[in-house]
Amino acid sequence: MIIEAGYDLHVLLFAERRERGALRMVCLDADLRVTDICTVIPSFSGSFDAAALDLIDRAIPDNNDDLPKYDTRFVALGYDVVDASGYPESFDWERVRVVEEWLSCRGVRLLGIQLCDGESWASTGPMYSFATYSIADELPRAVVIPGPHPFDSCECAACAQRRQRLRPVTPSRSV
Repeated sequence: MIIEAGYDLHVLLFAERRERGALRMVCLDADLRVTDICTVIPSFSGSFDAAALDLIDRAIPDNNDDLPKYDTRFVALGYDVVDASGYPESFDWERVRVVEEWLSCRGVRLLGIQLCDGESWASTGPMYSFATYSIADELPRAVVIPGPHPFDSCECAACAQRRQRLRPVTPSRSV
């Protein structure tokens, strides 16, 4: 699954199977593919203090030899609140910046902190398509090329790339 919007993250962070009151995290690789969904803090108070930052750091999967191409590059965090109607104004924006900078020092970009009260939600990051936000230039782009495509004559990027892969490799002779 490639994540293209904040709502995609919301669905993963606030699925029915989650533990109420927990801080959850979605980890994504450089291509915005989900690599992990986990509970970071089972009983989260809503405070991103030093202890919470340490637990977040320990929960981010390390880039290991088994899965080197799935290194975590982006994360999103989410937790429950009693009432989300005062947000995003009620976020502690200074603490949000601290979390962003702290993750950035580890080579990870925070896509947003989301909260939900069961009826509504708010986010420090994009809630809809990432393409409409200022961070869009820093994210990979997903391309959809609707078909049908003529087998041999289509010049779209997907077909040209496929033809190149299927082209037989023949050694060239120098004269």
